[in-house]
Amino acid sequence: MAELNRLHFNEEASVYDSKHDKFNERVAKEIRARLDWIGVDWVSDDDDDDDDDDDYGDGENDKSNRDPSRPKKEVRLLDYACGTGGMSRALAPYTTQCIGIDISEKMVEVYNSRAENQGLSHDEMHAIVGDLLATTGELGSSAESHSPSLRVVEGAPSPRLFGFDVAAVGGGLHHLADPELASDRLVQRLRPGGVLLVWDFLLHGPLGDRDRDRDHGVLHHGLAEDRVRALFEHAGAGKGFDLVVVGSGVTRGRRCKHGHHHDHGGHGDGHGDGGDDNEENGDGEEEVLVRRQLFLARGEKY
Repeated sequence: MAELNRLHFNEEASVYDSKHDKFNERVAKEIRARLDWIGVDWVSDDDDDDDDDDDYGDGENDKSNRDPSRPKKEVRLLDYACGTGGMSRALAPYTTQCIGIDISEKMVEVYNSRAENQGLSHDEMHAIVGDLLATTGELGSSAESHSPSLRVVEGAPSPRLFGFDVAAVGGGLHHLADPELASDRLVQRLRPGGVLLVWDFLLHGPLGDRDRDRDHGVLHHGLAEDRVRALFEHAGAGKGFDLVVVGSGVTRGRRCKHGHHHDHGGHGDGHGDGGDDNEENGDGEEEVLVRRQLFLARGEKY
């Protein structure tokens, strides 16, 4: 399944942002409106102002007078199944480093290109190709045999991929074969007290045509709230768990003759009631509008 995901999102990479730009902007707005709720000690303008304040009573802002031993505040984000970087861009103003990981090398290329075009350095925002669901045997090394597995295609020093303040998955869990395992391994890469942050869709119906859905990388048609809570708790990030529905919308789907639904694998932008706006195509299927609810969930590592 990982290979199907890789191939699908490689094909989507060049057009993904243009197809989902409005939706991604709305999600980013919802995330930024809930920074306090997320519960990370974010970097803010006040932190920069503190560096510029005259604390020495000489009427001058002389950088040479600053205490060199004063540690610089760091807030590090791990953006898994990062795609083109929607979660990273939403939270970048409040962090000092964003590291993305995605199985699709083409998505990673777009992520890094957009970061570079924004004038961000490699240390500030960069993505690598990797798979947290890889088994230890796939790593080809026992170096991380007691750590969360990561099959990295383009390398990064292992310590750089641990100790994060927040680990985020934006719209990715429903594409993963094992969301529980992914959550486990993400939380292991958080520092104690770090936050796991997820946006995805609540459960919204049966898979329908499984083969076609899997070709589009869709393995779960949403996640039930109880399942989300359980995967946070199992991963060790159940402290202060909360899930909020932040919006709903519709996406075009198809209803097979036996009455099941499947969607097109996109996130969808529209709003409104699907009602009876069904059209039958030449394959004996009906196109329908499937309503989905978008949620944000957060929890802290014990």
